Amino acid sequence: MKEKIPHRLDDIDYRGRRIYHITMATEGRRAILGRIEGDPAIPAGREGAPCVRATQLGEEVIACLRAIPLYHKEARLITYQLMPDHLHFILFITRDGGDHLGRIIQGFKIGCNKAYRRL
Repeated sequence: MKEKIPHRLDDIDYRGRRIYHITMATEGRRAILGRIEGDPAIPAGREGAPCVRATQLGEEVIACLRAIPLYHKEARLITYQLMPDHLHFILFITRDGGDHLGRIIQGFKIGCNKAYRRL
């Protein structure tokens, strides 16, 4: 049986001023957020190079991600990368004592689930 990696570390205060790298995957790793387009023979940065094109759901997920600072004033979205079946993002919590990171992620997931059901 595969050993499960814990999502949270026991000795970290997830309300603290920190930079977090977060990876979230779709249920069952279904490729519903985007699709890969382009020619793999073309180098990155050139016309026609491979890239991920967001689906309508992927666009909604990006909108929910960009909205996090509207609901949590202590959170700043540094950057993100959408993939067909998962999302990477870096979130900067600018001050101590704000909302717990789990609560911030929970709100983001609620928004994404609403968009999924709507679409």
